[in-house]
Amino acid sequence: MLTRLIILGLLAAAAIYGWNVWRGPKLLRVPLVWSSMSRRHTDLAEALRLRKAIGLLLIQAKDARAERILKEVDLVIRSLVQLAKVRDSRGVSSDGDTTSAAALEELEALYSQLTVESNEQTQDRLDTIRERLAERTVELKASVDVRKEINDS
Repeated sequence: MLTRLIILGLLAAAAIYGWNVWRGPKLLRVPLVWSSMSRRHTDLAEALRLRKAIGLLLIQAKDARAERILKEVDLVIRSLVQLAKVRDSRGVSSDGDTTSAAALEELEALYSQLTVESNEQTQDRLDTIRERLAERTVELKASVDVRKEINDS
């Protein structure tokens, strides 16, 4: 009986772990309401696409600001969801309006800024690696020259 409980516990833990892996990183998860409304509203779909892109940039860069930035993005998306709900209740077109367009422009600007920062950080890392390689190459050449002198004598 105890073995069955242990096996059942392990299966439940494996199922929960598998579910969380399938859902992806916590920073990239969005509420089901947002994803369902994004199917009907193009501006909300674009905002969620930008949120995912911003989240991926922040995760790849291991940025400490990731949670804070995504909370701000989520506030913008939450307001877009509220606008979409109002449009639905009033029977207005789901194409978007000037408010949602302005919010999308802000998200685009944030994404562009983060992309530039990420590219600069990547360039700095590459420069550091190139400098180390150059130093190691000089050391290796000096070591080879010393060995040649030893072998020649």
